[in-house]
Amino acid sequence: MNTKNYKKNIAGRLADTFIEHPLTLMLSIFIIVIGYITLQISPREANPQIAVAGGTVIVPYPGVKASEIQKVIVEPLERRLREIEGVEDIYGTAQDNVAILNVKFFLGENRDQSNFRFYNSVIRNLDVLPKGIMQPIIKTMDIDTDIAIASIAFYPKDSSISMTELYKKVSKIQTKINRIKNVAITDLIGERKEQYNIEVNLHKLTAYHLSLGQILKAVEGLTSRTPDITGRTKDSKIVVFGVEKAIRSSDDINSLIITTYGGSPIYIRDVYNVPFFQDQ
Repeated sequence: MNTKNYKKNIAGRLADTFIEHPLTLMLSIFIIVIGYITLQISPREANPQIAVAGGTVIVPYPGVKASEIQKVIVEPLERRLREIEGVEDIYGTAQDNVAILNVKFFLGENRDQSNFRFYNSVIRNLDVLPKGIMQPIIKTMDIDTDIAIASIAFYPKDSSISMTELYKKVSKIQTKINRIKNVAITDLIGERKEQYNIEVNLHKLTAYHLSLGQILKAVEGLTSRTPDITGRTKDSKIVVFGVEKAIRSSDDINSLIITTYGGSPIYIRDVYNVPFFQDQ
């Protein structure tokens, strides 16, 4: 093909001008040198600190369904939290017995000021929440401590060791790790608590003129969370999970006072058989 007679458009003529011009090479070298100098003097950081602000508020409301919690807690609190300056998004979740709201601030907002406004807004608007709720739990986001640096997995080599016993042993190791200098926070995942099966003796229950509801109230008073009493079995068995500093052994349940009869206390051991076993 003969290119000498080929007529070029304006783009082709402009390209020829720059290609054949002697300053093109000098300009290319100049751009490369300036780029190298800029790269050397520009500040760099391997792990740049980005200001991220946000938090979570947890409002326990025992004995209330998720549909009602959505109306009386999540929606009113969402409206109030949206009034906070710098809030980008709010994600509210309603579950049985609890409401959870996650608040996200715009990127770059001052973390300390945002956390203060978030905490102050929740406390200031407690009057819009219904009576009977427990004290709200407010947790602010801390990106410096919420990123895991190392993960360690523990598993039992001996099959005779239950997961509950393993957790107790590992929790002691966690305490020692927390004492190491510059360790910010440790989180132990996979907790297994002791499980107690309580079997009612209907004859003893009738003899003391007690109802099953009185037993349940006594157990609820010992736990920080309401046990799952709706899932009782057909043979009148109830499953209760141990709670830290409340139920540590079967003796804690056996020594629980239900009520008084004839001036004498009635213990749960008087009407129940409380076999103890650890969850494997």
